Amino acid sequence: MRARRASWAELTRLPVLATPRAVALNTAVLFLGAGLLTLVSSVLPGGPTAGVAQVRLLAAGAVAVGAGLVLAGGRLPRWGFHAVQLAGWAMVTQGVLVSGGGAVSYSYALFYLLLVVNAIAACSWSGAAVHLLVGLTCTLGVMPARSGVEAAEAAVLAGVLVLLCVYVGRAVRAAAAAEVDALTGLVNRRGLDRHLDEALEQAPRSGAPLALAVMDLDHFKDVNDLSGHAAGDRLLRTVAGAWTALVPPGVLLARAGGDEFVLLASGADDVGDLVDRLRGALPPGQTCSAGTAQWQPGESASELVSRADSALYRAKRTARGTTARQEQVAAEEARALAALLDPSRGPAAR
Repeated sequence: MRARRASWAELTRLPVLATPRAVALNTAVLFLGAGLLTLVSSVLPGGPTAGVAQVRLLAAGAVAVGAGLVLAGGRLPRWGFHAVQLAGWAMVTQGVLVSGGGAVSYSYALFYLLLVVNAIAACSWSGAAVHLLVGLTCTLGVMPARSGVEAAEAAVLAGVLVLLCVYVGRAVRAAAAAEVDALTGLVNRRGLDRHLDEALEQAPRSGAPLALAVMDLDHFKDVNDLSGHAAGDRLLRTVAGAWTALVPPGVLLARAGGDEFVLLASGADDVGDLVDRLRGALPPGQTCSAGTAQWQPGESASELVSRADSALYRAKRTARGTTARQEQVAAEEARALAALLDPSRGPAAR
């Protein structure tokens, strides 16, 4: 039963690199490139022998979709991607059917290859399989019957679609594995850095807040020293599993190394409440300390992480098992410094 759940999770898991922004921009490049290539081909010798106006209209539509995706940036929802991808299959198929058949139609059918690569790079295995099925239906069912393309040519193209899906899918997931912590299955430090850079790049444009929390398991060294590293690894896996179930969509949970975990929340100005919920899911007797910080305009990734780290150290110094918000810590330190520097405050006042 557990093995079946793990297999299903693997089939439905999105590639780590398939962030909303990356998916939107990659799809935009596909549509812009395909549309421009089709427009150029329509005016060159040997171009479409029929349906030229329709081909150009389809190409202009592809360019418009690509431009819209650039403007959408990371705001393209998952259902939006699938809708755009399905529109791509329909547009390519229509171009194949109306362009006169033969070599011209077959050349337009090569855009199917780009669509299947885009699907496997952006979707889970199960989602990519659905798009591959659509592509095979277009290639084997529609093309030979209505476009004048020979069945043998369509069969070769369909086979290449399947091979591309498998090859690119494995390559994308192998590259993504470099950003996954082998022990917990969470995003690792490398992946966290990339997600944080993307979030900071998008935050000024969207105007949405961004919050970060750094969390340490209290007395984790004692677990390793007294019970062994295997016990420490079990604790980390247990914590990661419990926390993953509580983290809402749009919030990234990463293991930065050792017993340090990080929450990155786009669109939230505070993650303190979420940290409290995660703390409540810890095994009996285990606590964690946390520091949070809200991103300030113009602040770099390292500066944001440094402020959250400072708040974490404050929590560990004062009372373990608590959360320190960097903004509150900074305000308290500013008041303390002002009190020390205020010449009107003598010993009696203090």
